[in-house]
Amino acid sequence: MYTARASSLACFLLNLAAVAGFAAPLAPPPPETYDVRLRYQINAFRNERVTQYFEMIKSLKAMGFQMKDGAESDPDNPDANELTGTIASKNARQLLSERHVRSVLLVPAGAKLPAENEFVHVQMELAPGLSVERERMLADATRVVLKALGFREATGYDNRGHTRLVGMIPVKSLPASIDDLRKNPAGQNLAAPFATQWPLIFTEVQPSVSAWREPAAPAIPKGQEDLSITPDLRAVLANPAEASKPRHLELLLAVTPTEDNVEWRRLLKQAAPGLRVEGRVGPLVAVLARPDQAAELAKLSLVSTVRLPRSARPQANVAASIAGLEKTLREGYRDRAVRLAIVDSDFRGWQEAVKSKQLPASTKLLDLTAERSPDLVPEPAPADAPGVGTRTALAAAAAAPRAELTLIRIDPAAPDQVLLVARAINGDRVQSESLLNRGEELDTARVILNTRHEELNQERATVLGDFAHFEAQADKYADLLKDKKAMAERRQEYFRKRDQLNKDEQAHQARVSRYLKLYNDINALRGTQVVASDLVWDEGQPVDGGSALSRYFDDRPFHAALWLQSAGDTRGQNWAGLLHDADSNGVLEFGPTPVKDRRDRWTNELNFLGWKPSDGTTSLDLPAKTRLRISVQWREAHDPEFLHNGEDLYRRPLAQFRLVVLRQRDPSGQKMAADEFDVIARSSGVPERLENQVSSGVYEQTVEFTADEAGRYAVRVEAIAPAGIRPPGVPALPFMQATGEVRPRVFVQTLAGNGRALFLDYATEESQLGVPADARRVVPIPAAK
Repeated sequence: MYTARASSLACFLLNLAAVAGFAAPLAPPPPETYDVRLRYQINAFRNERVTQYFEMIKSLKAMGFQMKDGAESDPDNPDANELTGTIASKNARQLLSERHVRSVLLVPAGAKLPAENEFVHVQMELAPGLSVERERMLADATRVVLKALGFREATGYDNRGHTRLVGMIPVKSLPASIDDLRKNPAGQNLAAPFATQWPLIFTEVQPSVSAWREPAAPAIPKGQEDLSITPDLRAVLANPAEASKPRHLELLLAVTPTEDNVEWRRLLKQAAPGLRVEGRVGPLVAVLARPDQAAELAKLSLVSTVRLPRSARPQANVAASIAGLEKTLREGYRDRAVRLAIVDSDFRGWQEAVKSKQLPASTKLLDLTAERSPDLVPEPAPADAPGVGTRTALAAAAAAPRAELTLIRIDPAAPDQVLLVARAINGDRVQSESLLNRGEELDTARVILNTRHEELNQERATVLGDFAHFEAQADKYADLLKDKKAMAERRQEYFRKRDQLNKDEQAHQARVSRYLKLYNDINALRGTQVVASDLVWDEGQPVDGGSALSRYFDDRPFHAALWLQSAGDTRGQNWAGLLHDADSNGVLEFGPTPVKDRRDRWTNELNFLGWKPSDGTTSLDLPAKTRLRISVQWREAHDPEFLHNGEDLYRRPLAQFRLVVLRQRDPSGQKMAADEFDVIARSSGVPERLENQVSSGVYEQTVEFTADEAGRYAVRVEAIAPAGIRPPGVPALPFMQATGEVRPRVFVQTLAGNGRALFLDYATEESQLGVPADARRVVPIPAAK
C-alpha cells in the first residue's frame, strides 16, 4: 500500500512537470511556516490501528511536523481522523507522501482569518495519477461540491491540466473542504468513478490575497433575454434621455430582401413609428430611429440584430498606407491622364490645397454625407489640420500629376455609401435609400406648398378684392366692413404669409437644386478609371469575402475601374484558426503550446495584449483610459432544410463563444501569483448574426472595455464547438448528424488611444483583409514597409 501511495505521488509530480513543460507562473515565496490541519484514514482496528497510528506520527515528525497537544485518545479512537500542528513550508508537500494522509489544509502560521461567513482566497490541488480525461471529470465533479460549500472559482489561472483549483471560499467551509468530498450530498458524481481516492488532497489558504474584481453582468429587461441587442446599444437604453432621441442605428435582417421587395420597410416602420430607412447593403440596414424602439424592432422575425453603427476603422499607420498607394500610382499612372476618385471620410483642408496649387484646380468634392440630411447639406467637418483623405489626395496628385481628381466624402459608418459609389462608377442605376427619402420629402413638400398657394390665393381674393365683392356679400362681411382696423390687420397677415411662402418656395427650390446636383454628380462618377479608398471594416461584417459589399465587386462583377483598396496594417491585431480545445475545458487554445521561455506566459488559453504607440516601440502594458473592442467572428455550417422550408431556427448560433478580458493583478509575482486576474469585462447577450445563408451563418460576439488603469491585459475565449449542423432540440437520425469545422477570428480594435493594441502571444502573421479589401475584384494596397 505504501508503494502504491508513493507511486501516486510520483505520478502527481510527473504530471505537474508534463502539464507545465515550461515554467509555472511567477509567485511570491511561501511563508516560512504553516499551521496545518490534515485528514488521515487508518483502515484497521484496535492494536493494528494503534500500531499504524504511531507509525504515521513517527513519519510525520520526521518530516518536521509538530503536532499540537490534546489528541491522546486518537490512537484507538476509530472516529478520529484529524491532526493539527505546524510545519516548515519547505516540507509541507511531503505530508502527502505519508500513506494515511488524505488531505491537507495549510494556513500561514499566525495568520488571522476573517469571520466565518467571509471569504478567503485558496488554491487547491486534486488527486493525481489520472488520465487527462479523468482529471477533467474529477475537476468538474469537485467544482459541483465546492460550489455547494460557497466556493467561487477564479478565472484565467493555471489549472495545471485540471489538477488545480483557485478561488474564494467562506472561512466556515474550510474544514469541510478537506473532508472526503465523495460523502457530500452534492458529490454523487465523485463516489463511483473515484472510489479509491479522496478528490481534494491539498488546500492552501492565502489570506493576503484579496478578492478579485469582476463587473456586474449587464441588466437585461425581462422578456428581452432572447433578443439580439448589442451591449453598446443597451448602454444607451440605460439612459432614458438619450434613448428617446432619434439616432442612427443598424439592423441586421434575417434574410436579404430582393430589390422589388418593399414589405420589409413597412414592417420596420410599423414596429417603430417615425423610423426612417437611410441605407442598405445586403442584410445590413441603416435607420434613423429612437433607441427605445430597439426592443420592438428586435422582436420582428425579420430582424436578427439591432446595434449601434460600426464605423470603418481609422488607419493605424496612415503614412505607411498612403505611401503604399503612392507607390502603386507612380508605377502605373505617372504620365497618364486619368480620372481618379479618392474615397474617404475626412477631406479637411482640401480647398486650401487647391488654392496653394498642391491639388489641381479642377479637383472636385462630392460630399455624400449630404444625402442623409433632409436639407441635403453636408455634415460639418472640423476646421483644423488636413484630413486623411486630403493627405491621400496630395500623395495621389504627386504620384499621378495628370490625374483629374474627384474627392468623395462618405460617412465612415455608412458602407451603403461605398456601395453607391461603386454602383455609380460601374454604370448601374443610381439609387439609395437616402436619395429615395429625399425625393419623397421633396415631393411631399411640393404638395404642401401647392396647398398653401391655393389657400393664399383664396385669401387674397378676400383681403385684396374690390368693395363690389364685399358689397355683394354684405351679410357675410358686415362686421369686417365696419372694422377697418381688423381689415388692415388681416391684410398685413396675408402679406406675411405671402412673404413666408416665397421664402419657403426659394428654400424648397434650393433643396431641389442641391438634390439634382447631388444626383447628377453621383451619375457623373461613371467614367472614373481609378478609385482609391482608405476605408475598411475589420469587424461588424463578414470578413471572409462573404459580405454584401465585397460580393457586389465579385458577383456583379465590378469591371468599370481599377479599385485600389487600402488593406492597412492589421498585423498583430487578429488571430484566426481552428476552434481547438484539447483538454475539453470549454476554453479556446490559441496555439498548440504556450509561449516558451516566459514565466509570465504559462498557458495557450490566454492571449496577452500589448500596446504600440503611434511613434514608439511595443510595450507590455496598455495605457490608462485606452478603450478597445474585442470581437470573435465565425462561420458555422447549417442544415439547409430549415431555411428552404421558411423556418429560421438559427437566430442563436450552434457554437458558443464568450469573450473575457482579464487584467493581471501582479505581473511580477512579488505580492501574489502572476495568474491572479481581475475580470474587466465579459461579453454578454445573444451574438450578432451578420449573415444568414441557406447552409451557413456568420456570427460575431463583441466586448468593449476601457482600461481604467495602466496594466497588463489578456483575452480569453470561452468556446464550445457545435455538436452538429441541426438546431438544438430538433429530432435527428444518426445519418443526419453532420458536423463542420469552426474557424473563429479574434480581432482587437482600438477605439480610443494614441496607438493601437496588439496580440503579443498569438497572432496571425499576415494582415487579414477587411471589407471590402477581401473582395477578389479589388486590388488591396498594403502599407508600405
